[in-house]
Amino acid sequence: MADDDRSGRVGLLALLLAGVVLPGVARWWLGTLGLDRVGVVVFAGGYALALVLVWRYWLRGVSFVGPDA
Repeated sequence: MADDDRSGRVGLLALLLAGVVLPGVARWWLGTLGLDRVGVVVFAGGYALALVLVWRYWLRGVSFVGPDA
C-alpha cells in the first residue's frame, strides 16, 4: 500500500470519527440528559463540519464540468 493511499485512508477515518461518530455519541448522551435540542445542534454542527472538510480536501479540486459541445 502506498503512503498516499494510507494517508488518505487515515484522513477519511479521522473525518468519519470527528464528523459523524463523535457528534452522534454526543447527541445520544445529551438526549439521555434531556437536552435533545442541544444534541441535535451538536450533531448538525459536526456533520456540517465533516461536509466542509470533505469539500475542502477532496472535492474542491474536482471539475464537475462536462465536455464542450
